[in-house]
Amino acid sequence: MKCYNCGSDLSESNFCNACGADVGLYKRIIYLSNRYYNEGLEKAQVRDLSGAKECLRLSLKCNKFNTEARNLLGLVCFEMGDAVDGLSEWVLSTSYQPKKNIAADFLDSIQNNQAKWDTVRQTIAKYNKALEYCRQDSRDMAIIQLKSLLKLNPNMVKGHQLLALLYIDSEEWDKAERSLARAKRIDTNNTTTLLYERAVEEAINHRDETDPEAAKHRKKKTSKDVIEYTSGNETIIQPINNTEHSVAATTALNIAIGLVIGLAIMWYLVLPARVKSAQSNANDSVVEVSTQLTEKNAKIDELQKRVDALEQDNSELISKMEGLTGSDSAVGAAETLMKAAAGYIQNPDDLSGVAQEVIDIDPEFVEGEDTSEAFKTLYALLRESACRRASEEYLEKGLASLKADDYPAAIEQLSKSFELDNNNAEALYNLGHAYRRADEMGRAEQTYSQVITMFPDTEYADGAKEYVNGADAVEGATADEGQAQ
Repeated sequence: MKCYNCGSDLSESNFCNACGADVGLYKRIIYLSNRYYNEGLEKAQVRDLSGAKECLRLSLKCNKFNTEARNLLGLVCFEMGDAVDGLSEWVLSTSYQPKKNIAADFLDSIQNNQAKWDTVRQTIAKYNKALEYCRQDSRDMAIIQLKSLLKLNPNMVKGHQLLALLYIDSEEWDKAERSLARAKRIDTNNTTTLLYERAVEEAINHRDETDPEAAKHRKKKTSKDVIEYTSGNETIIQPINNTEHSVAATTALNIAIGLVIGLAIMWYLVLPARVKSAQSNANDSVVEVSTQLTEKNAKIDELQKRVDALEQDNSELISKMEGLTGSDSAVGAAETLMKAAAGYIQNPDDLSGVAQEVIDIDPEFVEGEDTSEAFKTLYALLRESACRRASEEYLEKGLASLKADDYPAAIEQLSKSFELDNNNAEALYNLGHAYRRADEMGRAEQTYSQVITMFPDTEYADGAKEYVNGADAVEGATADEGQAQ
């Protein structure tokens, strides 16, 4: 364990041998983080994924630099079908530990596999579309979307739970029970799954008590010697009595002998007299059957045409659905953020492209209630590091252009600097100089007024006031003066 103050190795003492810092509380926090990580690992090994996720988040609250806990949390999120949360955790992990981090391999395996990436995008799009259909009370369309989603990503626990909830709402208890069983195989101790399962069991028990026919339908024969059926929460296997089989066989043999004797009597006494009548009746029956067969063939042709028309309508509907589920704001924002993070990791020195990707993300979506904390953390991290540094680079370029009397270039670069960092008073102040020197006095005064409004208690505001008031004493201000301020 390293000292948080000087980075030296710590001993068993509660004080650092190198700098003397009190590390007792620090050690307890690190031990607590490792303990939560171990508990999360144990729960993940027995597929208690929701419990593991909670423990790992507690571990990261104690020590956000615990990359092993963060990497495991990403794996757990992926196993539960939450791909965006998993990718976010791995990106954060590589930012805290750029070297010798297995999270980088995880990210490469996703970025270099277009099929996996497309699956992630389609999964998010279909789940969001299913939620939209639920809000519109289009349950059948939502069920279709969820079934299509679960074919792409069978491990998405939220998808199984939402599908079960739709079946519960439609009182299709057996289907809901099967969906919850699939969710439980993925995450054995998920609280939501257990809550839904309890409600379904109570509903099935009540149905069986009030409707004996429904309970009878749940009985099923598993072999020639046993009968299996469900009663409440118990599965009962009942053997079949072999004696009953022997009695039934004897009875069947006696019936067969009686039939043989009866047929023999008919052959010698009744049959010759009826042959001629039977032939006549047979001819009439053939005519009647032929007529009926013709009518049925006509009906079959008509029904087949209706089936073909319905299949065509179904194909058109599926095509429209696929078109509707192609994109949405959540997928676009996630893809843009992942692209910016990948660019920042691969080339930290090229910040302009990364900064542009970050500022293109809608701030209202970032602050929305449905946006995950991992997404917000990653967005803030990239905004703080990439945009601020890119703003400084554009400021330097703008000051150089202003000094060289290249006013159009200076206006473009200083505007870009202030766009990337709205707290950069120097960029806004010198942008006013650039407009003034380019003889765009209206925009210059507007920019100076903006400086006075946004940064009232700074020397930039004082200088801007003098320009707005038309003071001649500051007419000699140059780009060098702006840079010094």
